[in-house]
Amino acid sequence: PTQNTGNVEANQDGNPTASPSEMPQSSVAPASIDASAYQFSTVGSNSLGITLQYPSQWENIPGIYTICYRESVEEGDFPARMAVTSKKVVHTPDEEDIVDQLKSYLKTIYTQYDTSTFEVTNLNQSISFMGKQGYSTTYLAYSGEIEVKGFVIACAIERNIYVFHFCASFADYSSMESMMQYMCKSVALAGEN
Repeated sequence: PTQNTGNVEANQDGNPTASPSEMPQSSVAPASIDASAYQFSTVGSNSLGITLQYPSQWENIPGIYTICYRESVEEGDFPARMAVTSKKVVHTPDEEDIVDQLKSYLKTIYTQYDTSTFEVTNLNQSISFMGKQGYSTTYLAYSGEIEVKGFVIACAIERNIYVFHFCASFADYSSMESMMQYMCKSVALAGEN
């Protein structure tokens, strides 16, 4: 059984589940920023066993099990953010394990916003991440007065589930999508670059 928590479908454990949502239409689409407009740096994590590229001018938000960077913005603006995390599991994860981890990650994201405004789109199963089949979704929510759009994708490699997350203000998301895709595609196991 599911329950609706605001606009998020939640199962009996309170985990968000994917449900259809209407995506707001902007009357004027912002100009797209090509990834080549950014200067990228590469970072590696021994604990996660991965490397990735991020915009050099973004600041690091330290984490034990997460690599996270965010855009520097003026006070009152919502900074774009990118994070990659990994969870080691006992058995080789199957589709259900990956989707459960994605939902668990969404549950954490859900608590960071006005939960009555949180909407999740349908799960996309025909996408690749780190060279493996991925499972992705997007979400919309409000942070104060600012509407935010986010993208989350997960995959499994051996006994690890990897999750990539990107979010930005809804007004900036379209123009930053090329850069987000570049960062997502840059995530690789250490030693494979």
